[in-house]
Amino acid sequence: MHIGLDYFPAATHAPGVGRYARELARALVELGHGEELRLLELGRAPQVMSEASLGLGPAVRRRRLGLPARLGSAAAHLGLGAEAWLGGVDLFHHVRLHGPPVRRAPQTLAVSDWPAAAAEAAFLRRLEAFDALFVFCEGYRARLVERAGRDPRRVHLVPVGADHWLRDLGRDPGELEPASPPRVLVLGAAQPHRRHAEVLAACERLLAGGRELSLCFAGSRAEDPTRLAQRVADSTLGARVEWCAPREEELPELVARSSLLVHLAGDAGTAVTPLEALLLETPVLVSPLPAFREALGERASYFAGGGAPELADAIEAALARGARPEAGAAEAFSWRANAAATRRAWSAILEA
Repeated sequence: MHIGLDYFPAATHAPGVGRYARELARALVELGHGEELRLLELGRAPQVMSEASLGLGPAVRRRRLGLPARLGSAAAHLGLGAEAWLGGVDLFHHVRLHGPPVRRAPQTLAVSDWPAAAAEAAFLRRLEAFDALFVFCEGYRARLVERAGRDPRRVHLVPVGADHWLRDLGRDPGELEPASPPRVLVLGAAQPHRRHAEVLAACERLLAGGRELSLCFAGSRAEDPTRLAQRVADSTLGARVEWCAPREEELPELVARSSLLVHLAGDAGTAVTPLEALLLETPVLVSPLPAFREALGERASYFAGGGAPELADAIEAALARGARPEAGAAEAFSWRANAAATRRAWSAILEA
């Protein structure tokens, strides 16, 4: 079979759907299925990922079209969809809701995010264009069946991959010297649902109570709706609090040397971020979301809610608990496992 893949985010965006497309293709190549892939890059953003980081072999067919997305859509009306650009495909797999236009081939989509209530109706209508959907947790599978009316046989649950930072670290995480004082880490841009300001207040309480620690916010400063920058500047933590924007290649060591990852998401369709940390033997404190409980189980600590005092207690307990790595976790949540399950589902879709 020949599988088309929306590969534009893989080369132009490091995290999120970019990582998903990049690691899925890489794992399929490693499993010996590179000749089945047809990668399409439709768009004009610059490539930010190095060729080495893509991990593609010479057998993979890759087509780059530096056209604006609107011209791609216009070309589809003339019969020039993704199939024509790729020389024909049996199925096209999307990683974005609005990806390259496809004329006739069956289309599948990976669903890892759910929109706000105001946008849900439009989101569900758009899903009707896809012949089958892929999800990474049972909770999202149930949502698609119940809210979108999808046939359960056309919603495929696959494991999420999370072993990329462990691979890129290139050594046993236990060989690294832990940060001193112990570092509490928050990954991602300062969005309200991640509760950066509350984490800062909780760490200030712990320091005032005699707890040795530091705090690192690792993410973009492009959006700061909570005025976090001023809170950081005024913090009683002083030089013990840092807000940085690490490069992709710096993230594995940053996470591996941290004492705790605090990841308080409002909603999520995958547990990839806390899994990335756990595979590096870094403890995690997360929201009790269904996707997190399903993947993390007893390996994680959970914060159900409350203000800074309750969060401070939860951080203290998670620091004291430490990491609980389990044998086999890296294999269970590997990109090879994801790619193998995805390919089996593609085969079943084409045989139906």
